[in-house]
Amino acid sequence: MSDFEQISLLTIDNQSLSLGTVLQYFQLSGKLMPWIRDILEQHIVFQTIQSRNDLNILESEVDQAVINFRINNQLSDADVFEQWLINQGIDFAVLRSRFVIGLKVDKLKALIAEPNLQALFDQQKLALDQVELYYMIAASQEIAEEIQHKIEQESNFEKVAREYALAEEPQVSLVRRTFSLAQLPEDLRAAIAQKQAGDTVGAIEVEQRWCVFRIEAVVPAVLEGELKLALQNQLFEQWVADQIQQLSVRLGGSQLAEASAVETEERELVATM
Repeated sequence: MSDFEQISLLTIDNQSLSLGTVLQYFQLSGKLMPWIRDILEQHIVFQTIQSRNDLNILESEVDQAVINFRINNQLSDADVFEQWLINQGIDFAVLRSRFVIGLKVDKLKALIAEPNLQALFDQQKLALDQVELYYMIAASQEIAEEIQHKIEQESNFEKVAREYALAEEPQVSLVRRTFSLAQLPEDLRAAIAQKQAGDTVGAIEVEQRWCVFRIEAVVPAVLEGELKLALQNQLFEQWVADQIQQLSVRLGGSQLAEASAVETEERELVATM
């Protein structure tokens, strides 16, 4: 680790901080391993971007990204924008380069994810589908079962709900909410699977509360928009993790068998300083 002590990384109030000291700070704060992993991830992404020729970005795409950024961050005014650049310690060329890299990373994510995107969506679709529920939370199991029996007799969920909610001593609270199927308890999810919009489900105990549900709408997941981006990110993160496992990494002059072995070197860092 002596080599680390010879490398000046920062000067703070005329005090030079060596790379070894900075690494020690990170190690003692528990941030060394996450920092090293971030470096490995950035290395993989940048190396991949430089090695591929299918990530071309149009000038107009970069210009639009910059415009959107300025609008969204209230930086449309030229003077305000210039002061923001100064505060960030960058110039416009650096900012523009960030957007170029960001757009290329987005395109890389899409290309990496594409072969497995549909399969992952199909695998998770049941959990990604959503259901809108209107339900009564009853004061007891007996009341919930009484409500369900009354609904079966009168075939009018709304009327029964108002009757119990507006009673002199209300016996239920009413909630309308949209859930992903993955959020629901297994028994409720199984019951809903046998029903359709407009049907009633209950009485069912959920988190020690007895409820009667009406299915307002079932919204199947669609592979687009934010969901598509989330699944692309999931596949891309897995791809990066797989790439890291194949790296041979050195911390200082020591050869490490795999990226995870950096942790061993980390434990030795403080003792050698």
